[in-house]
Amino acid sequence: MNRGIISLLTATTPITDQVTEVAEVANQGMNGWLVALIWVIVIGAILTGLYFWGKRIQGRLDQQQAMINEHKQATQIFVIDKKKDKLANINLPKMVKEQIPKKQAKRQMPVVIAKIGPQILTLLCDESVYNVLPVKKTCKVELAGVLIVSVLSGKLPQPTKTGFRQKMLVRASKLRNKSETLKNDAAKADQASKEAKAKKQAEKAQQKAQKQALKNQNK
Repeated sequence: MNRGIISLLTATTPITDQVTEVAEVANQGMNGWLVALIWVIVIGAILTGLYFWGKRIQGRLDQQQAMINEHKQATQIFVIDKKKDKLANINLPKMVKEQIPKKQAKRQMPVVIAKIGPQILTLLCDESVYNVLPVKKTCKVELAGVLIVSVLSGKLPQPTKTGFRQKMLVRASKLRNKSETLKNDAAKADQASKEAKAKKQAEKAQQKAQKQALKNQNK
């Protein structure tokens, strides 16, 4: 009987091992799903935070744009100079400097020195306005406080944007011109070498003729 019990226990041992392995695999699968679920929750939280943060920033920008549109007016100015400089070096009222974000204040900002009536003022503008403002000329602009919003008249022509194909054609044309120049230079150098060689041969022939003439005279 003891032998029967031992054989029964021995037979059930592989089944127990298989059940344990299946449980471990199931546990690993559950752990994988749990990790994936945590990642989904974290990514969702980040995206939600970015959405509300972007909405908040957009609200501030809309508010600032509304204030600019409310206070802007057309003004004629004479542009004395324009440059890019840091906020610390720009001659602006302290109240204006405090309203500029710290990140933007550390960068070089477009600055315009202009004459409005009898006054010479330091004005600010964005990059698009800075690029089309002429220097030493009078132009009509939209001005909101010390900010030039846009140029109404007298602006410089905007440079035309060239596409990838146009850039490649221009580059190919430059390479072709360079190749032709090198070829012409090589041809000129070859021609000069031939002329120098012919001149040298002519000089040798002349010297030989002179020597022959002297020999004939001596005879």
